[in-house]
Amino acid sequence: DTNERPECTKVKEEMSAPLTRFPRTPHLAGRGAAAATSDDVVLSCRESDLLLRGEAGDEIALEEKVDGANVGISLSASGQICVTNRSHTADLSPGTQFSKMPGWLDQHHDELAALLGRGFVLYGEWLQIKHTVPYQGLPDWFLAFDLFDIERQAFLATSERDAALKEHAPSVHVVPRIDSKGVTLSQEGLLGLLRSTRSAYRTDGGTPEGIVVRVERGAALRSRAKLVDPEFKQEIDSTGHWMHQHKTPNAVRPDLWEEAPQPGDGVEGLLAEARALGRARDYEGALRAAEEACAAQRLCSEAHCMRGQALFGLGRWREAGEAF
Repeated sequence: DTNERPECTKVKEEMSAPLTRFPRTPHLAGRGAAAATSDDVVLSCRESDLLLRGEAGDEIALEEKVDGANVGISLSASGQICVTNRSHTADLSPGTQFSKMPGWLDQHHDELAALLGRGFVLYGEWLQIKHTVPYQGLPDWFLAFDLFDIERQAFLATSERDAALKEHAPSVHVVPRIDSKGVTLSQEGLLGLLRSTRSAYRTDGGTPEGIVVRVERGAALRSRAKLVDPEFKQEIDSTGHWMHQHKTPNAVRPDLWEEAPQPGDGVEGLLAEARALGRARDYEGALRAAEEACAAQRLCSEAHCMRGQALFGLGRWREAGEAF
């Protein structure tokens, strides 16, 4: 029961302190537990059955488990937006998997401040760099999956979470729901659903990394668990952990690239041209404009990001990874 385990100890009393890490989501028992690592939490068969059966008044929601970096976004006592990666402050410097985060925070600053200022902590997955599952059709680099109410010391139910985001941070995307109609809520039933579901963000037709099971009652989350396809761990075992491999960027859908200011002179005009060409899938043209912007303003991070996106669109993966 999530409410019996304080996941954010003393956050209410000291909002300027680093947040405690997002609580580990246990694996369901059964074949899906084969994906668990040595430090993961695995429910017993009885615990899994009880969770999936629920209690009177419970509702169960299924969502796609995406494969990225877990981050928490909160507001300090001084009003500064803080980002944590598990229990540590996220490293947002160039060359890291969070290098695009400063720009993303600037873009969404007003909405995030409005949301977090109402006593929430936002949790989600940061998907800039491919870990094991490749995402070439993302709506954004960040996908929210949980909202923690500091006053109530509880995670919100999906309906409450989505309503709060829609009201205060409508540009923030949420992980996709998985339709469970006609599915037997058992370990085997969920594994069958997972293997017959197409990930919302893969363009290769592949399945999700896993499914998150949320047991909710009223306005709050009561408990959660996950089912991860055993093949996911097998791929890690055979290819190695992503941190020890060449960085491969994921991609935001080109038709969702940011709207640009009108083209003009100088770097801003080149950036606007690169955006427009990228949305039109003229990646050669977008690359040319981005490289001219890089040459004109060597330290312009946005120009380098656009260059990387254009290289990615051209299929020049290694160069794209180096650009990020």
